[in-house]
Amino acid sequence: MTCSPNQRDFIRVTENKTTTEGNQVVALDYYSTNHYLSGVYNSCMEVQMPSTSGKVVPTVMCSKKPNNETCNVTYFLQTIGAKGTSPMAINFLQDGAPADSSIVPNNNTVYKCSQAVKNFQNIPCSCIDCTADCPTPIPLPVDPTIWKLFGIDGMAVLMTVVYLLIFLASVASFVWYYRRFSQEEDGFLHTPPEQEEQQQQQTQNKVDRARIATETANENFLGRLFGAYGAICARAPYSFLLPLIGLTLAIGLSTGVRFFDPITDPISLWSTPTSRARVEKDYFDNNFGPFFRPETIVITPTYLENVEHNGKAYGPVFNQTFLLAVLKLQSKIMSISFNGTVAGSNDTRIIHTEDLCFSPMNNHICMVQSAMGWFNNSAEWINRTDYLDHMLNCIANPTSFNDSLNLRCMAPYGGPVFPHIALGDFDGKNYTEAKALVFTVTLNNAIKEADNANALRWEYEYLNLLKSYSDSSFSLAFYAEVCFRFVLFYFFTLSNIK
Repeated sequence: MTCSPNQRDFIRVTENKTTTEGNQVVALDYYSTNHYLSGVYNSCMEVQMPSTSGKVVPTVMCSKKPNNETCNVTYFLQTIGAKGTSPMAINFLQDGAPADSSIVPNNNTVYKCSQAVKNFQNIPCSCIDCTADCPTPIPLPVDPTIWKLFGIDGMAVLMTVVYLLIFLASVASFVWYYRRFSQEEDGFLHTPPEQEEQQQQQTQNKVDRARIATETANENFLGRLFGAYGAICARAPYSFLLPLIGLTLAIGLSTGVRFFDPITDPISLWSTPTSRARVEKDYFDNNFGPFFRPETIVITPTYLENVEHNGKAYGPVFNQTFLLAVLKLQSKIMSISFNGTVAGSNDTRIIHTEDLCFSPMNNHICMVQSAMGWFNNSAEWINRTDYLDHMLNCIANPTSFNDSLNLRCMAPYGGPVFPHIALGDFDGKNYTEAKALVFTVTLNNAIKEADNANALRWEYEYLNLLKSYSDSSFSLAFYAEVCFRFVLFYFFTLSNIK
């Protein structure tokens, strides 16, 4: 649109304003054929977005669609033409006779995703972004003709007959055996009651004699052992010192525990330095940096009522009081600070959360995955009467820059907060049935343990805050990166961090 030499044929400016930099376009009408716009949508609709494991168009470029509806070309055009997503408001007009006879709707050639474009290396989209470009799978072999008997699988009929014959033969053999030998067993194998009782008494007597002999042998052994020890102590009084000497030796040999250095790093504990997993991890850490330090809290509302909205009941997670309480807790966590040493120097200053956290936009704002991001971490937004409409909009379109209330869903750090990360305890994708909120902030990690001193101190302050925090509107379940490494020596380690 911007670079087209025929721009005046299909674009009409509907609103402009004069600024210090000149005349600026505010809104325009874009005339095009339905064939062209549908072709653009169909060509782009399967492009993947690796960071979300989803597709770009329905995930990011279709935020204008209503909740619980699927993306289509209309919602796609409304999203990319909205002010904020685009520098100016673009009103896409499809087909129909334009009011101005000089307008020629744009109908340029549209390339399918499986077609190569000469000006772009002459390579079509890959299979992952274009199903039509995927190789045709080899058809499955046709099942061989099944032999049938009486309209049923012949082998099944044959085996049924065989099993039936075996069953009948087994029954006939049993009946013959029973009739042939029952009389003989009654006459010759039956034991009189008096003789059977005598045999049982003899067996019981043998068992009793064996038990008594075993018990007597054990008692005699223990008696001889302790009797000998008592005789030694009686003949030589100094022998009383033997237990004391043994205890002293045991205590002396146990002093080495003081120098015991247990392996608390799970990586060192569970993998050898030469294992393939360890080698690949070391390569990744040295070239790309170690994985982040996640700090997560699961916040479950308690003693709060459901929320009624538009004839539908929502759980306490959507309660305004609960959301304000969560925002208060989040603000306290993000306000953690302490006196620390700057990495790479001996300078001491106040270390803030923003100095340690991961900021993907490099704007000194932490990447926090929390439902509070939908409200711009602002109590004013939560206190709005239509706060729930905005929350539902963000659950449906977390990448929206401008929803139906003219509010953004993108978090302050500059990226989205996805509902499957910020909400907890729900079935499938029924996010409105969530029973908890999840707060996650990631700290930067380092390979050398000494470089993680400030992160460890922050986690110490973080855990102390949560252990002492109390609010009647919710309960907490939380963990930190330090919990994985020092689960057995937790209090010992934290005392050393102070």
